[in-house]
Amino acid sequence: MGKRINIPSVTGNIVITVTATAVQTTYSITNNLSHCSTNNPSNIINKNGSYNATISANSGYTLNSITVTMGGTNISSTAVSGNNINIPNVTGDIVITVQATAITVEPTTYTITSILPNCTSSNTANGVNKNASYSTLISPNDGYKIDSITVTMNNTDITSSVVTDE
Repeated sequence: MGKRINIPSVTGNIVITVTATAVQTTYSITNNLSHCSTNNPSNIINKNGSYNATISANSGYTLNSITVTMGGTNISSTAVSGNNINIPNVTGDIVITVQATAITVEPTTYTITSILPNCTSSNTANGVNKNASYSTLISPNDGYKIDSITVTMNNTDITSSVVTDE
């Protein structure tokens, strides 16, 4: 918007002195972070400024993807390296979208549940380490005989491959 000067009756020399400052254009930064955080909390940046951030997955999660758009254009291939974002010359609104997934931790020990009516087991352990072997001798109590044994692991019947007569 301009300023009008209106002198109704000029009676001498006129000197007009004006000062003006550059108008700074700013752009927004939007972070859509799923189970992640950024080390750069800024939500606004000056035109032609540089933007840098490091994305970290929250505890128990692993970083899957980082997508960066600027002015509606996907610039991920040039702005993202690993978990770092670097935009040397900002020319539009920035949207950062990050996806992470929960880390699935496999158990290191497994439980052993023995249902032994009228029988005993030579191994009274209630757990076994992953990839370790497990062995037991099931014996009927006096006056009983074993009719059948069923063994499952991870809800799969493995009886035929692990039970033998002794």
